[in-house]
Amino acid sequence: MRKQMNKSDVTTTQIFNVIGVRVPCCFCFTRIPEAKPQGADPYDIYQQFEIHQRKSLSRYYFATSVAPDGVPPEFLKRKGWTVEYSTSEDYGLRDDAKGINAKLRSELPSDLNRSVAVGNWYVPFIFVKDGDAKDQLKSTTYYSMTLYQKWEEVYSCENAYKENREVLVNVEVEPEVVKLEGQVIGKETIRVDENGVVWFGFANKSVGLRSVVTERMKWEEERFGWKSRAVVERTDIFDGGGSSWKSYKCYVLVESFVLRRMDESVVLTFEFKHADKLKSKWES
Repeated sequence: MRKQMNKSDVTTTQIFNVIGVRVPCCFCFTRIPEAKPQGADPYDIYQQFEIHQRKSLSRYYFATSVAPDGVPPEFLKRKGWTVEYSTSEDYGLRDDAKGINAKLRSELPSDLNRSVAVGNWYVPFIFVKDGDAKDQLKSTTYYSMTLYQKWEEVYSCENAYKENREVLVNVEVEPEVVKLEGQVIGKETIRVDENGVVWFGFANKSVGLRSVVTERMKWEEERFGWKSRAVVERTDIFDGGGSSWKSYKCYVLVESFVLRRMDESVVLTFEFKHADKLKSKWES
């Protein structure tokens, strides 16, 4: 049997080996004892199962363990179980969380002073370490995760020489910022424990996220062009006819993942600056 490391409510497959051992039994079967619950771990192959239909279009199912030497728990491995459904609690979920709105995201905000929501998900509480698990289950079974876009000013200047019609921008910005309940977290304080939980904290306050969540956010940003080193480089030429310009501002696109509890309080904010997506504003 696999050794139990800690208590939780996640089913783990049983592991067994029979090497040259013969056990006399008049009924000719061996019962493999159920494994004790293990801590939830999305990377643990012994917590992963494949669901199969007994026949095509059948409503009867059985499961096998992804691990070659594993055995699913009794309620999954028996052949012929069915899936029933009923109307359950809505847990305060207000929409169906369709993920990324690719069209809206690609358009970028038209207003420099307004943020736009371009994605929405729900995160089950088992992926968030936010106080006692029993309290989480009662108060926030699901956390909402919303992706916002906004423009952030990174450079500005005034026209000291009236004949000057060109502005050169070369600014290095912080590519990634994490905030816990609105307060910026230093990178040196972020740690990953042996269970694959990424911890963010300051003083006596800390919140953890399963690494699969943080990895998914970063993957989503990278496929939209985000780089871990952000340098804003741009050359803008004023094209205002015969008039001259008074001031110039350059903005960078910031995408923010905001994790909220069911009471709408903000838990974590992850900001990613896209140095390749810029907008400029002239005042004349």
